[in-house]
Amino acid sequence: MKLFAFTLQKIALTDIEFADTVRPFWNEHGGDMFWVCQRIVRLRRQSGLMRNFIITPVDRRDILTSCAQSCRDEAAK
Repeated sequence: MKLFAFTLQKIALTDIEFADTVRPFWNEHGGDMFWVCQRIVRLRRQSGLMRNFIITPVDRRDILTSCAQSCRDEAAK
């Protein structure tokens, strides 16, 4: 997650369990556009106290596709 040019938080690809479009009740927000419901993507982490991380990318289909591909690649290793 970035704010202007500064990196605030990174999530390792190996820590992502899956990505989907469900907005859970208990989550950690990683963006400033919480009112854009059609752009919500949940990254479910395997570790941490708050495992659900919500982002609001411009093109969520692209993010979901790349996350699924990366997770498959990591599982194949």
